[in-house]
Amino acid sequence: MKQKFTITLLDLPVSIVSDESEETVKALAKTLNERVQSVLWKSRQVSKTEAALFCALEYLSDAQNATARADKAEAQLGLYTANLARMREENDRLSKKVDELEAKLKNRK
Repeated sequence: MKQKFTITLLDLPVSIVSDESEETVKALAKTLNERVQSVLWKSRQVSKTEAALFCALEYLSDAQNATARADKAEAQLGLYTANLARMREENDRLSKKVDELEAKLKNRK
């Protein structure tokens, strides 16, 4: 359920509507503030807006990389699932063959 919160980003109060809990939203805001402050401390010539944009680009890059890794893992899982199905079919076929051979051997005795 969406809730409205007021958080502080870069010393500015911001109202936000989110499905997340207030604690989660505030923790995310804290992380963003810390990251922006880190960029600002590294380069005094960078404005708050520029630092925020750098962080946004970095987070967008991270999100795209995570999505790509998730897509790759999903594709790999699909291959593993297909291989497992083929192995089970082969196992069933071989088990039947073993049963047939054991029956033939038993009939010879």
